[in-house]
Amino acid sequence: MSKRRLLRKLRDRTIGALGAGALLFQLGGCEFGDITTTTTLDGRELVISLIQGAILNPIDAFITDSVNNAFGPEDV
Repeated sequence: MSKRRLLRKLRDRTIGALGAGALLFQLGGCEFGDITTTTTLDGRELVISLIQGAILNPIDAFITDSVNNAFGPEDV
């Protein structure tokens, strides 16, 4: 086995182990038997919230920061 294949295999296994560890860390304190509530997601609401979070909110923050920087520091 070549050194490059060995390193790629080691890297892939390390990434998998880190991902599994992160998942266990997130769910570690959760007792699945204690969860009794259910939440249903409407597809439209999900898409809208994803678009707002990924596109609209960063654009809004950029515009706000640009305008604030253009006018200089605010005197309070």
